[in-house]
Amino acid sequence: MLDMFFYIGTILGFIFFIIGQKLFSAWGYFIALVIFIVIGIGLVSTGWETYDNSPILINDFNANATQITFQTTTYDANISGTASNQMVYVIGHFYIILGLVFTFLAMKTASDNKEAIA
Repeated sequence: MLDMFFYIGTILGFIFFIIGQKLFSAWGYFIALVIFIVIGIGLVSTGWETYDNSPILINDFNANATQITFQTTTYDANISGTASNQMVYVIGHFYIILGLVFTFLAMKTASDNKEAIA
């Protein structure tokens, strides 16, 4: 479920980026930067968790009851870990830097709009 948060958040972030581009709106950039910084901090702090290619645990209690547990695969954001852990670390920091870039775009667009009004 955590991976769907990142997918949907990325799509929403790019939608608000496009809104900021097309409408010359600093609010579009601002919302996109908040989404990308939240995604980046989430990746760096919690890692990546997915159900894809994860084991399924089946317990038979008796002939009438069966318990099926879907386990998750978790990749921590660790620069000194495996290649998967390093990729989560790098992608998390990429999202944070992308959010900071949108910060400056939002400030520039807001100042340009203020100068156009005055």
